[in-house]
Amino acid sequence: MVIPQLTPDRGADLSVGVPPPLRFRPLLGRLRNVRWRSSMDRPSEGLTAAQKAGLRYEAKAQLWLSEQLGRAYQAAPYLHFEDNSGPRTLIPDGLFFDTGGTALVFEIKSQHMPEAWWQLRHLYEPVVRELGFIRRVSCVEVTKSFDPSMGFPEEVLLRRDLSKLLELPPEPFKVLLWRPQ
Repeated sequence: MVIPQLTPDRGADLSVGVPPPLRFRPLLGRLRNVRWRSSMDRPSEGLTAAQKAGLRYEAKAQLWLSEQLGRAYQAAPYLHFEDNSGPRTLIPDGLFFDTGGTALVFEIKSQHMPEAWWQLRHLYEPVVRELGFIRRVSCVEVTKSFDPSMGFPEEVLLRRDLSKLLELPPEPFKVLLWRPQ
């Protein structure tokens, strides 16, 4: 009798092909006129209990990231640009600009999910890369729940300590496991 294995073998490739989310709108053609500005908007309100819980987690994570990273962290900035579909605006959950020219783009989710990868890798990263003062872009998903057996489009580096995450090279996809105290 074979007992099913609930956790993957060490070193197993968990990357899987994941289709884009239903409302995902990809970038079309060359990016032009990329600029960013700080957000002055009030937070959104969720419709379902799960959405409301996710927004409460996001608000706590935003406050914590602002406290940890200081003025170089921008919560929910606007990224304005044009592509072949016309003018567009994206709003990542956060941007942090370090002194070495690296921008960390944050997406906050209460649960680790491939949708964050689509947003970070296929929207936010290419647009932020076009800002004139950025040399490198690093993608970070902040989450309070991480299931290591969930298939994901690429390998992730999981950290529980923000300062240790900041020391990592920019290229790998990073997941910061953070739970409010």
